[in-house]
Amino acid sequence: MGRSNLTPSEIKAKKIISSNLNDLLLKSGKKKIDIQKETNIPRSTISDYFGGKTLPSEENIEKLSKFFHVDKSEIDPRFSSAPKFSNDDLDEMLDNAHSYDGKPLDDHDRELIRQYLNALLNK
Repeated sequence: MGRSNLTPSEIKAKKIISSNLNDLLLKSGKKKIDIQKETNIPRSTISDYFGGKTLPSEENIEKLSKFFHVDKSEIDPRFSSAPKFSNDDLDEMLDNAHSYDGKPLDDHDRELIRQYLNALLNK
């Protein structure tokens, strides 16, 4: 039984995965039944992925990426190789930025910049 409380990033990932799968299917000229036959993923599960109802498991992302001959990240953004930055990384970046536009950074400005960088770098 799946979890009912998804994070905002998981909700966003479901939409992206659904869109990516539909695009790949259209480009491939194949049908969902072809996916089911080749991957042994149940038809209802495939429909849920394409409809953005559920998140695929890592195993099923692997099967789908092989079916479409693409990297996993082309289906699921959670497999993107874009670097993620920890709060410690952001602290270090801010420690090295002592001023902005020639003006010293106060704690409030540092926190605003931290929030901006966190949102930008860890989408």
